[in-house]
Amino acid sequence: MWMTISLALKSDIEVSKDLIIFDEIQNCPGALTSLKYFCEDIPELAICCAGSLLGIKLSKESFPMGKVNFLEMYPMTFEDYLQVVDHQR
Repeated sequence: MWMTISLALKSDIEVSKDLIIFDEIQNCPGALTSLKYFCEDIPELAICCAGSLLGIKLSKESFPMGKVNFLEMYPMTFEDYLQVVDHQR
C-alpha cells in the first residue's frame, strides 16, 4: 500500500524519516480501514490523518479499533504562538 503511494509520488518513502498526511480522510471510502494495514505491515511509518467531517462519517465506515489515536486540535492563538517562539530561542 505505501509502495503504491511511493509510485504515485515518483519518490521513495523513507519509512524512518517521512510523515504521510491524509487530509480530509473521510472523503475516501475505505481509507480509515486501510490504516489497519499500514499499522500491521509497516508500523514504523508515521501517518497523520485529518478530516473536518470525520466524526460524522465514522458512523458509516468500519474502523480499525486499537490502531488509531485521536487528538483534538484547535487553532493557535497569537499568545500560543509567542510561547512557542520563545521556547525555540
